[in-house]
Amino acid sequence: MLFNGRFKSEMRSLLFSTFMGILMTFTIDPIFAPPFNFFASLKTALTYILLTFVASLIFPSSKYGELLAKKFNLEYGKVKFVLVSTTVTTVYLTFVKIIYCTIVNSGFSNALRPDFLKNLIITLVLDFIYRASIYPLVMKILGLLYPERE
Repeated sequence: MLFNGRFKSEMRSLLFSTFMGILMTFTIDPIFAPPFNFFASLKTALTYILLTFVASLIFPSSKYGELLAKKFNLEYGKVKFVLVSTTVTTVYLTFVKIIYCTIVNSGFSNALRPDFLKNLIITLVLDFIYRASIYPLVMKILGLLYPERE
């Protein structure tokens, strides 16, 4: 068992951050920042991974998402559970990313530009779809790294 069962939540955040960083960067960069540049996108992916991992450590949104799903009495791992539990993380991390990217790329004075809302909606939708789609993969990897004790 990895780290004697410790750091499971952090490992989940790191796995999600890594997969999402790669997926979102190579999907979003061609949309928002054409022409596509592999090295610039790689830098963006690494920034995304670091930013979302640190944000996840500060506010464990996936933990709160699961608590919300349990509050609705949804069965762990089922589609409804995944959709509800990933919503909290999607909203939180999308706002963190969009605010960070807007300020870095445009400065504080342009933070509420008209394209901010468009970018926010596109990113929210893609993030939610990807996060819900990779949830089973991340949970499978976690199950391999942290097998249940008998």
